[in-house]
Amino acid sequence: MQEYAIVIAASSSLLEGVTLADYHSYEFPSITFKAEAVGQICIINGHHRIAAWKQVHQSLLLQLTGLQKLLQDFKVFSDYDSPEIIEARSNMNKLKQQLYVEGGWGAIVLDYGKL
Repeated sequence: MQEYAIVIAASSSLLEGVTLADYHSYEFPSITFKAEAVGQICIINGHHRIAAWKQVHQSLLLQLTGLQKLLQDFKVFSDYDSPEIIEARSNMNKLKQQLYVEGGWGAIVLDYGKL
């Protein structure tokens, strides 16, 4: 499966508690990036894979974009939110979760700056 993986070079300062698998292994550990860190991420290959991901998930992305537009004026929760706004928020969270679960892609992560 590694032949289909996106190759990413990332500063190790961006990775949070990550233990990477050996090259050519069949392990696929999840990678978590630190929320606030200084570093750089470079995608070495795979731009066509990103385009393919967007095409496969186009329906979900369009729904998410529509909900984001609907909610742009309702960023703060209020006791006066209409049932439609409450449902839109719930649906947006569900779509984000679905994209997170279904949207993973294998990646080979190189430590940026090390040989």
